[in-house]
Amino acid sequence: MFPYTLLVVILFAALVYANYTVSFQSLSPGSSITSIVSGLTTHKLSKGLCKEGFSGSRYCILYSHTFDARGISILALEEKHEYLWQRLALWASNPYLAHMPSSATMKPSFAEVDVPGKGKGLAASRVIFPGEILLPERPLILIDAQLKSEYSPQEIISLRRELAASLPEESYQSFMQLSGWHEHADPVDSRFDSNSFNINLDGEDTFHGLFPAVARLNHDCRPNLEYNWSEDTATMTLHAARRIEKDEELTISYVRGDFSSRERQSRLKSTWGFDCACSLCSLPSYLQEESDNRLVMLNDSLRMLDSNRLLPADKPAIAERLVHLVEMERLYTLLPESYAYAARAYAEIEDKHTALKYTTLAIEHGLRILGAEWKSWRELVELEEKTLKPNGRT
Repeated sequence: MFPYTLLVVILFAALVYANYTVSFQSLSPGSSITSIVSGLTTHKLSKGLCKEGFSGSRYCILYSHTFDARGISILALEEKHEYLWQRLALWASNPYLAHMPSSATMKPSFAEVDVPGKGKGLAASRVIFPGEILLPERPLILIDAQLKSEYSPQEIISLRRELAASLPEESYQSFMQLSGWHEHADPVDSRFDSNSFNINLDGEDTFHGLFPAVARLNHDCRPNLEYNWSEDTATMTLHAARRIEKDEELTISYVRGDFSSRERQSRLKSTWGFDCACSLCSLPSYLQEESDNRLVMLNDSLRMLDSNRLLPADKPAIAERLVHLVEMERLYTLLPESYAYAARAYAEIEDKHTALKYTTLAIEHGLRILGAEWKSWRELVELEEKTLKPNGRT
């Protein structure tokens, strides 16, 4: 019995491996395979249009109508297709996702509303507490960032149309319900440019990802949500950066919060086509100038702390100034890193009590606001254990 059972296991493993490692370059457009990716769940993968770029490389559409229950469409270099499908298989079978709240099982915490001057938006339907996960979402569309260097603008529009058309009908309609600000632009192209996020795969490959639910969030220069991309689970997750009251609009920032008011307005206008009227941008000019001055000092503090020119004894004061400026500017997503700078500065001068205080604040705020994807938290745990508590005491 044992050899027979072992043979069955080996044959089954070989079948799964063969499905994962099929040569996608040999597939012709319109062909498909079925790959076992998650227990009894199977997903049919299809190859769509392929087109040769300026460099001679071929970019092709890869799509599944069943992935994540709503489908996914990818436009990428043909040589990356095998790797991408293996990633899809890994994402679909990732056990971590079984423990993640989903929009289908979570108690509704927001609703779509009309927002004066903005059109549609999302608002809290109950009080949301700091650190709450609101919406884990997988990408509906992924486009290789190298695409723009390979085709003319008109060819890119044509490829994006083909990509959108490869989506299931319901998902296509969800995509087309998003706003696109370019009045005379192609409707598909405009919606993608206005709503996509830059994400990394395999550490280096940059893709533009579209997440329809996340894309419905409006901008605020001082947002109440932070979005975080996890390559391990292929999930964009929203965390509450602070307490959010019932009926308060949910917002993210489309630009970096430490940019000056003029730079923020310029980028928002050129990329998304609107003039920001958030609470910060609506301040009187003299108060905006004060805010801009604080941002200059904030960035100067960061540069000084990142340089090797400061003496250890000088770092705590600069780090304290950084923390104060971040708190003054309500840059909640920068709080964890500012606390981390302070923790390192005090650890360096062996002020263990203050270092432990800031280490605790950094870890608490970092995991709460930025999630497990925050890169500094493991380093800070080691700092706490090895430097601050070598004998289990502070």
